[in-house]
Amino acid sequence: MRQRWIACIIGTLFLFTSASAQAVDTEDEQIFPWTKIPANTSAVQFYTPSSMNYNPFIHAEFKKLCTSVDDPHCADMKWVQYSTYLGPCTTASDTDCIENFSAKLPDGNIASSTLDVLQPQVPAPGFAADPARTLPAAHMPVVYDIAQAAHSTGNKYMVGVFISGRTDENGKGGKSSFGAFNRGILNFNVYAVSEEKDSKYQGSITQESEGYGVTGGGTGEQEGCALAEKGICWRTRTLPSDISYSVTVRLRVAPPGWLFGRTVDPQISVENVSGVGEKWSISAKAIKTAYIWGYASNDKLPPGHDAWLAAQPIRTIPVWDDKNPAILYRVHSPLGGPGGGDGSKETFDAFNHWIPIIGDKASANPSMWSFRTIQPQELNNIGPCFQSSNKLLGVVTTNSMLSMAGPPTFDKNSGSLDYQVASPHLMRTGDLFLGTYDLVMRSETARCLYNFSNAPVEASISVTNAEGTSVNATKIVNEKDGWLHLGAYGFTFSSPKIAVKLSQAPVIAPTPAPTSVKQVPQNAPAKKTMTSITCVKGKTKKIVTGAKPKCPVGYKVS
Repeated sequence: MRQRWIACIIGTLFLFTSASAQAVDTEDEQIFPWTKIPANTSAVQFYTPSSMNYNPFIHAEFKKLCTSVDDPHCADMKWVQYSTYLGPCTTASDTDCIENFSAKLPDGNIASSTLDVLQPQVPAPGFAADPARTLPAAHMPVVYDIAQAAHSTGNKYMVGVFISGRTDENGKGGKSSFGAFNRGILNFNVYAVSEEKDSKYQGSITQESEGYGVTGGGTGEQEGCALAEKGICWRTRTLPSDISYSVTVRLRVAPPGWLFGRTVDPQISVENVSGVGEKWSISAKAIKTAYIWGYASNDKLPPGHDAWLAAQPIRTIPVWDDKNPAILYRVHSPLGGPGGGDGSKETFDAFNHWIPIIGDKASANPSMWSFRTIQPQELNNIGPCFQSSNKLLGVVTTNSMLSMAGPPTFDKNSGSLDYQVASPHLMRTGDLFLGTYDLVMRSETARCLYNFSNAPVEASISVTNAEGTSVNATKIVNEKDGWLHLGAYGFTFSSPKIAVKLSQAPVIAPTPAPTSVKQVPQNAPAKKTMTSITCVKGKTKKIVTGAKPKCPVGYKVS
C-alpha cells in the first residue's frame, strides 16, 4: 500500500508548485507561505501563524475600548472583556503572574533565568489591576536570559502567558456595575528570540473604529517576529530540542478542563496556595511541527476537485486576481470543534484530498513550545468524566500538524481512548517526520471513565495507519503523584490513529479465616417415669407397664 501511495505522489509532483526553494540551513521559524499565487490556480495552506503580536486591552462587546471596567465610555454596555499577558511576580503574595522560568539542561542540571534589561512596553491605553474583579494589570510578554541555555543566536527567551476574561451580562444595559471576570483563554508560549532594532518595525495597534468596533493588527514589518514593537523585532529562533523548559505561574482564577500543547514529555503540577489561588508548573521539551502549502494549475487538477472545493465554502476564498482568481483553501489551526472546525473530520478529509495534489513533504518544520486551554466548542462531545468546572483534568500534546480537538474520544465498544493525527510523511529536508504524542491526565479521571478502583492502572498504546496496520513507536506509561502519563514517540505519518487502552487487575476479596463456633449443648428431653402394676382376674395374672398403667377390663390390681 505504501508503494502505491508513493507512486501516486510522484505522479502529482508535476502538478505541484511550492512557494519557493529554501536553503536547508534556513531556520524553519523564518519560512512562511507565499504572499501571492498565480491566477488560474488552486492553492492550500495548512499553516498556523505563531506570534504574540497582540496588545493588552479591555473592550465592551467588541464595540468600545475601555481604560478600566468603570470607564464611563463603556457604562452603557452589557459586558466587558479583557486580554493581556502575565508579568513577573515581584512579591510572595502576587497573583496572576509568572513566578519562575527555568531550563533543565541535557546533563540534568537546572539553569535559572534573569530578567533581560530590555522589556516590551505596554502600548497605550493599558489598564490597572482590579483584584476585586479578578482583573490583572495590562502587561506584555516577558524576556528572560538563561546564560547556560544557549540557542542558535544567543540566550534570550520570550515567555508569553496570555489570559483573557469576560464579565457576565449585567442585564441592565450599564445601569448596574460589572461584576467579576470569568477566566477564559489561557495560553503559554516560550520562544527563543534575538533582538533586532530597525525603524521599519512599528508594532501592533488596537483602536476603536466608527462602524467597525474594536479592531487590531500589525503595522509595518512583523513577519518572523515573536513580537514586534516600535523600532524592535524580537525575532523567532529555533528552540533546542534537548532542553526542557519550565514555566510556573500563579493564577487567581484557574481555567478548568484540558490543555492542548506543542511539546513532548510534559510534566504537570497543580498546587492550591492560600491567599493566591493555584500555582501551575509546566515543564516540557520543544517539538518540531509541520506546515505544508502549495498550489497547482486549475487545468491539471484531478477530476472531482472543483466539486469538492465548491462544497468547502467556509475555507475557500478567491485571492489576488478578479478576472482569473486563484482559489485558496486555508486551514490555520491544528484544532477545532465538530462540524467543520479545524481538527474536525472535515479537516482530515481535506488533508487526504490535498496530499496527492501537493505532495507529502512539509514546507516548514518550526520548533514550538506552547500550551493553551481547549475551549468548550472544541470538545468532541466528551462525557462527564472529561468535564470539570473547577480544575485542570489533563493535557494532550503532539507535534502533528493536524490533530483532534479536545481529549481522546472514548470508544465504548473497544474500551479505548482514540486520537487522530495527520501530517506530511517527510520533513522539509526530506527526512522522515517522526510523530510524538503525550496524554497526561488525572488518575481519578481515568478511574471515573473505566469505573476503576484506587488500585494501580495498567495501559497499552497502539499506533495504526489508515489501512489499520500497526506502526512502530516507542511507548511509555507511568502513574505518579495522582497523574497518569502515556506517550508514543517515533511513529510515522501520514494519518495514523493512536489508541490507548487502560486496564486494572480485578480486586479479589481475601477469603475470611475460619471462625470457631462454640457449641452450646442442648438439654436432653426429660425421660418419662415408667411404672409396672400386676393385674389379676381369677387365677390369671398380667403385668402392665406404662407412665400411667391401668388394668384391662375385668382385671384388678393385685
